[in-house]
Amino acid sequence: AWGEPEWSRSATRTVQGDRLFAQHRFQPAADAYAGARDLLQSLADSREQRFADAMAQGAEALAADDSDTAMARFELALAIHPQDADAARDLERARQRPEVLLALQAGEGAEAAGDLAAARAAYAEAVAIDAGYPPATAALERVSARLEDLGYREAMTRALAALDGGRFAEAGDEPQADPSADRGRAEDGPENEGPLDRHRGKRQGRCGKCGPDW
Repeated sequence: AWGEPEWSRSATRTVQGDRLFAQHRFQPAADAYAGARDLLQSLADSREQRFADAMAQGAEALAADDSDTAMARFELALAIHPQDADAARDLERARQRPEVLLALQAGEGAEAAGDLAAARAAYAEAVAIDAGYPPATAALERVSARLEDLGYREAMTRALAALDGGRFAEAGDEPQADPSADRGRAEDGPENEGPLDRHRGKRQGRCGKCGPDW
């Protein structure tokens, strides 16, 4: 119970008061009842502070990935305020944290092994479980960026290799990191040409049979 130990002490005082009253010891009985009442009043007065403390302690434990402590503190908060949405949400996050950590660990293992696709899938799973967990979201963003960069570099390599081999149609599918950047290069002139543009220019100089597009 969230009201311990005051609740149990108040109950004990009440029982004492009942016993004294049955013995016709009215003043001691009244004192016992007054003590029980004071304990309950103290409990009521501390209700909101206890709730705030439980929420703060739960958040601190959750940030440290101590799911057991976090669950205990959020359960206490819900015992004080059963309808509190924040306490219910954080309790669920605490319950899910072990699963999130397992997904994150799997992603880290895959990333260390160089399997970025598997790492991204594992990190995405962790984020799907708890989108508010910063290590998971940061890991997903990092690996996604690495995969995008790797894919662009590989596409550039293939395109340049196609140019060198005379496979112009194949090389025409130039990877674009930003389509607007190509429009800017076309408008601004040769100083803003991309790597394939410059490669095409070199081939034009060497090959009089190449079409105007190359």
